[in-house]
Amino acid sequence: MTGLHRRVALAAVALPLLTMLPAATVRAGQASRDTYRVHIFSKSRKTTTKNLIDHGGPVLPTTTAYVIYWGNVPTDVSDALATFLGGFGGSSYANILTQYMRGGSVPETAYAPLAPDPSSPPVRSPKVSTIVNEVCHTLGNTPPDPNGIYFVVTGNFPKGGGFCAWHAFGTCNGVSIPVVYLPNVTGVSVCDIVSDPVNPFMNGGQSMANDAAHELSESITDPFISAWYDQSGAEVADKCETQYGSPVTLSDGTQWSLQEEWSNNAGGCIQSLP
Repeated sequence: MTGLHRRVALAAVALPLLTMLPAATVRAGQASRDTYRVHIFSKSRKTTTKNLIDHGGPVLPTTTAYVIYWGNVPTDVSDALATFLGGFGGSSYANILTQYMRGGSVPETAYAPLAPDPSSPPVRSPKVSTIVNEVCHTLGNTPPDPNGIYFVVTGNFPKGGGFCAWHAFGTCNGVSIPVVYLPNVTGVSVCDIVSDPVNPFMNGGQSMANDAAHELSESITDPFISAWYDQSGAEVADKCETQYGSPVTLSDGTQWSLQEEWSNNAGGCIQSLP
């Protein structure tokens, strides 16, 4: 998502974490320009048909998706994300992003779950600093991976969010890290694609995988909101978030219904690139 992900006031649950981490520098970065808003399936996003522009910032051709499950995350969600994130790298779907990698290599990803947090996640929409702080708290004294993307997946969906998921960045122990906030969209109107008449067969885990595809693609091509986005601020997935083609087969052989991604080479949205 082009990274807006507008946030409400800092949730009270995050305040104690700031005092628990005196050794960690927790500074929230700018949220990505796009907000994967609750209008995801309403076709209300207005993006241009212009290509993405390279603004020169870093990209992540090789990365690890570190995932923190916060609260009571259903097993269909955690299983789906583990499978999807494990099969994304090297797939024909990931190959769409090769054109933005500058070196011409197909993005490679790995999946690495971190220690789950059994505490209750924020009830209201969290700030970027809340999510960055959750990552720092989980890592403790372990230095962040400068090539990692840190996903925080919550068992709930927050009040007052106005989005389905978002990505941003922050600083932990002196290392800038991309972060993704994936609340549980199961049963949430227009975020859960089980309610989309085009894809009525999907369950909550499939919907979460689709949101992860959106945020992972943008975090690879624009991790610090300084690389690839168009003149309106839309990132690679924003421009295609309501469009679906045939099911996508990932590198591990699993099939998913995933939104298309923007291709500068094709001048439009495509589902895969063999």
